[in-house]
Amino acid sequence: MRLPRRFFLCVALAALLLGGCASVPVTPARLQNSRADPALAQGELATWNQAVFVCNEFLKSAQRHTLPAGSFALDEQGMVYSYPGGSIRLTIKCTTFGDVLVHWNMVAQERSWGFVVGRTRPGASRLTDNSLFRQPNGAFQSNIDVAGTILHETTHIYTKDSLDNPWDVIRYYAEACFLFRYRTHSMERQPFRTTAEFSAFIAATRQAHPEWFSPTPPNPPSQSLPAPASL
Repeated sequence: MRLPRRFFLCVALAALLLGGCASVPVTPARLQNSRADPALAQGELATWNQAVFVCNEFLKSAQRHTLPAGSFALDEQGMVYSYPGGSIRLTIKCTTFGDVLVHWNMVAQERSWGFVVGRTRPGASRLTDNSLFRQPNGAFQSNIDVAGTILHETTHIYTKDSLDNPWDVIRYYAEACFLFRYRTHSMERQPFRTTAEFSAFIAATRQAHPEWFSPTPPNPPSQSLPAPASL
């Protein structure tokens, strides 16, 4: 039987994902200590901090249903999502595979340990010029955009709809390529429920709490980040 080209594309993506590629950890500690462009790095850390604040307000809201009530916290290595009965460490890396996602106008893709993002313009540094903080053209993501990414990818991990091995990758892209599914993809249904819930939360709170959506974080990052928690 002759297999269609789309199948081999899935296999190639799996190989690229799990093979060797450029990979830069995106962490609060690295942003806080960045010397290349300290003002830019500190600004993105502030956006990240404010995004976590908004995530936590969402998790306390009536709109949240898919994820359990809990909270996110930044530490030196990334984030931890804690909820009754467990916690999830979220590591973020800017990788070559993430660059492929950005090329196709995607922001991130989950792994069991967190998620990957890709390089964006202007492209000077994977630490600051990546799709967690920037759009492909280099425009900055808002704190709401960053919060949405965090919540969507965390739902993948919590519901165990994450890509952990080559077969998961082939399954994901085979369903996407052969059945032309994105929002209705079997591994995307619950994450997109969280996305819809978060959109409803934003619509309900934007007028009541405009300060949450301002450039200045409600709780600015402290000078010293907590050490990574023992999970």
